[in-house]
Amino acid sequence: MANDIHQVIAELSTRQTVLELVQAELDRIGVAYTVDMAPEGFRLSLNTGLQLLLANLTEQAKRTPQTGWPALAASYVAHAMSQPKPPERLSTDELRAQVRARIVPDMTEEWNESHTYARPFAAGLTRVLCVDYPEFVATLTDEMIDELALPLETLWHYGQANTDAEPIDDHDDLGDGIHLLAGDSYYVASKVTNFPALIRDFVGPSPCGVVFAVPDRATVLYSVVTPDDGLQQIMAICQIVSSVLDSTEIEHPGGILSTRVFYWAPDGSVEHVASPSCALVDGQETTLVFPSETFQRYAPLGGRAR
Repeated sequence: MANDIHQVIAELSTRQTVLELVQAELDRIGVAYTVDMAPEGFRLSLNTGLQLLLANLTEQAKRTPQTGWPALAASYVAHAMSQPKPPERLSTDELRAQVRARIVPDMTEEWNESHTYARPFAAGLTRVLCVDYPEFVATLTDEMIDELALPLETLWHYGQANTDAEPIDDHDDLGDGIHLLAGDSYYVASKVTNFPALIRDFVGPSPCGVVFAVPDRATVLYSVVTPDDGLQQIMAICQIVSSVLDSTEIEHPGGILSTRVFYWAPDGSVEHVASPSCALVDGQETTLVFPSETFQRYAPLGGRAR
């Protein structure tokens, strides 16, 4: 019991000392702030709009001789002050340039409650808005959007336009009518949220629609549907997706985005039409294909498109 009490006292003392050192550094450089308590420990809200949570710094201090704490605090403050402005402090021009529309995997109910502005795109995928920085991407929350200099619909407009303009580094023909779009941009896969622009810039005429997959944020696999080969094209995409997902040599920036195959129809709808290797039949993984009525209207399984 005595040891536990001593540990608590030592923890509180370290937190207080770290707070005082950070305050002294902020005072030295002339930055105003307020202090309150967060669940993780002390939090400083700066007049620049930044918030500093000191929990990680406190943990670093525990592993550093106390004589080194002033330098540790000074380095922490310098790094924090060098960070770009948070979204809430961006001007209208900065927001217009930096906002992006992006697709992400469906999230938890808790996440949904703080992103009610998000829009469903297709099975398992959701459209969100984010702000693009040189070194990272900040996904916007409802609370952030309420404080931004542009209204929500304007953000969606510029976000989609900026995503449409993101570069594609590779546009390759993989054979059997399958094509690859890839690049270093965070938003390559998110270009599928505006297929007319993708068709105009890369895919070309697609009167019967396009089957496609987005295994990760940097990759789009697609095949332009032809009336007589629609089902075969779905199966061909499924085989490629399975190979991509199963390969130990292929990296997936940001992790797996989606394992599904989708169909974009000329009427603008997007539907889930296949799931590679997702069902067991007689003990073997089997691809499930379920072409929709919309798909069959443009590429009927046994007749002509109408």
